[in-house]
Amino acid sequence: MNVPALAPAYSPRYVRTVVVLLVAAVAVEFMHRQLLAIAVEPIRAELGLSDGQMGWLATAFALAYGAAVLVLGRIADRTDRRRLYALGIVVWSVGTALGGAALGFVSFVATRVVVGFGQAAAGATNGPLIADYVPPARRATTMGIVAMGATIGVFFGLFLGSAGITAFGWRLTFAVIGVLGLGFAALFHALVREPPRGWSEGRTQEAGEQPGLGAALATIASLRTFRHLAAGAILANMALFAGAQWGPAFFERVHGFTNMQAALSAGGIGLLATLGAVAGGVLIDRMWGRDARGALLLPAACFAIAFPASLAAYLSSSSAIAVPLLALGMVLALVHAPAVGAVTQALAPLRMRGLISAVLNSLLTLFGLGLGPLLAGLVSDLTGGQHGAGLATGLAYSSGLYLWAALHFALAARTLPVELARARASS
Repeated sequence: MNVPALAPAYSPRYVRTVVVLLVAAVAVEFMHRQLLAIAVEPIRAELGLSDGQMGWLATAFALAYGAAVLVLGRIADRTDRRRLYALGIVVWSVGTALGGAALGFVSFVATRVVVGFGQAAAGATNGPLIADYVPPARRATTMGIVAMGATIGVFFGLFLGSAGITAFGWRLTFAVIGVLGLGFAALFHALVREPPRGWSEGRTQEAGEQPGLGAALATIASLRTFRHLAAGAILANMALFAGAQWGPAFFERVHGFTNMQAALSAGGIGLLATLGAVAGGVLIDRMWGRDARGALLLPAACFAIAFPASLAAYLSSSSAIAVPLLALGMVLALVHAPAVGAVTQALAPLRMRGLISAVLNSLLTLFGLGLGPLLAGLVSDLTGGQHGAGLATGLAYSSGLYLWAALHFALAARTLPVELARARASS
């Protein structure tokens, strides 16, 4: 039996409440991720780990996330997504808390695997929930606002993490922040309702049956726009995650900052970067109705400017130059975030939104987070990372990925109008 379009009648106020809770969920997610970044130096010193091994902690998380999100994306297309999201928050919070009890490299890797499994639920459900609550005309702006959660989470992960490490040590800090995540999971589950698929577009009657896995993956693979969009986003996220993971250590080693100074600097840059995501969402929504290609050409242009800004920042010996240039580079780089989410959901059939979101987030995490920090750490080890110059070199190399990303976004823009028209016609 088909569900009538636009039923149930969620009020605009309730939809705004859901968006706020999704922002908060992303903030909690990235706070738990970024906690490791501010604890790099004390963990490395206590456990005797190299920069390469610290990079492998991020890779372990990425491998677990990348594998789990594909399974969870498939589940999300046929089940209650907000319940799956809340369960994921519980799992990653437990993993974070267990990190405080790690005795060495192997046990720490195990806890990051648990965190990766939990956060995969967010990758499979966040974008589809936004798509079903918010209509296409406002979707990129909303995704830009929800992306604020990442930078807010980065800031609080760095600030609260540094304060906790200074006062109580990194182990107790991991445990306390993990427990706080459990409380948020209960709140999220209690307040967020599961929307009918297609509710925001009046298409609930079109949801239909979930296609077979092979057919769904073949449909996703056939989208040239998505292929180039995913490639560009992967390259950009390799550079972004390398900077986010190693940023505090870069400020401590190269510019002589204290742990708290490094936290405030890296966190402040993250908060400023929110401007890029929000402004990008607003501009992309304005372009969407006139010429959808602009939604991808704008990030391409921003990447082309982010490259020299980031490169100069990592190579500068002056913190007065490095901090503002890194902020500029990250603001410009994050313009792409709402474009990726909005375009991906627009191209996907209703019963494939969870899967296409999962495929995208799997790729971004496996390669963006899994390779970005690792490669920067390995270059650092090879070029004298303990003294700072090697880490600066590794991060400088990573900034070149922005140019490569710009090329893929420009190529994705060429095929977007045709594939977007095809998606609308099929619905």
